[in-house]
Amino acid sequence: MKILIRIPNWIGDAVMSIPAIETIKQNFKNCDIYLIGRSPVIEIFENYNGIKKIIKLNNKLIPEIKAHLKLKKENIDKAYLLPNSFRSAFSMAFSGSKEIIGYLNEGRGIFLTKRIKKKFNPNEHFSNYYKNLVIAAGLLHTNIDRISLITSKSEKEWADNFLSGKLKDINIGISPGAAYGSSKKWFPERFKKVALYFEKQYGARIFIFGSKTDDNDCVKASTEESINLCGKTAIREAMALIERMDILISNDSGLMHLANALGVPVIGIFGPTIPTSTYPFNKNHKIIFHKAPCSPCKYRECPLEKKICMDSIKSDEVIKTAKTLLNLT
Repeated sequence: MKILIRIPNWIGDAVMSIPAIETIKQNFKNCDIYLIGRSPVIEIFENYNGIKKIIKLNNKLIPEIKAHLKLKKENIDKAYLLPNSFRSAFSMAFSGSKEIIGYLNEGRGIFLTKRIKKKFNPNEHFSNYYKNLVIAAGLLHTNIDRISLITSKSEKEWADNFLSGKLKDINIGISPGAAYGSSKKWFPERFKKVALYFEKQYGARIFIFGSKTDDNDCVKASTEESINLCGKTAIREAMALIERMDILISNDSGLMHLANALGVPVIGIFGPTIPTSTYPFNKNHKIIFHKAPCSPCKYRECPLEKKICMDSIKSDEVIKTAKTLLNLT
């Protein structure tokens, strides 16, 4: 049997889909499993155990359709559609998959052979949203208590060479961006205050992570001594570097989930969203969240003059939490 899994389009969602992928793998132990999704998100699954092939999509519709058409020769038996969009179902219809399974929404039922009624519980972790899809489609429940992503030996060696002479006894990653929108961003000046504290008190090395679109926030969060990697690494390179951090301090973002899956202790700073559904899956994390009267709002941009939810989180609280995770006195 051959199984195709369409990966969500966002890094955080892709990481949170791992329990669903593991459930599929454990229910179909002797099957060929293919992953398909947009680059660079799909690239986080390179070296992932039990996957026969990864198919990368770009953001344009016609090449996406062509990539699915090429899959006809593979004779896919089942396709699990994890994204909710109409477009993902439309493209999947060209794959020739005998069975296409997905949530019924956005008028895409015509492309699905097995339609699952969409149901989301905000009090459950979002990983259950994906996992419940495959279970509702007939798979046996599997207990997944930990997720992990893997970097290769060559990627680890690359990171060692890149970091040669740069590492200190304590190495702290900071991720001040958030692809969702500015409402999810804690103030970069407060990230900088945290960085300065650990540099001065413990001689720590600070590494700033983010995409090209986070450049302004990364610059503001940087100190004179920190290493700003914003927009300077491919996703797999960023993973190999993050893996070498003692801790990542991050907004509620894809890099928060990525670091958590790489086994790095994480501090997640939440504001407009409630962490009950999108906290890091693995246990080695701390959440900082102060519920504001207007939260959860889920606005991409805060309509208020001051972001109440984020303003309530002070640098001293983040410092104290980081010291706890780092076992510092």
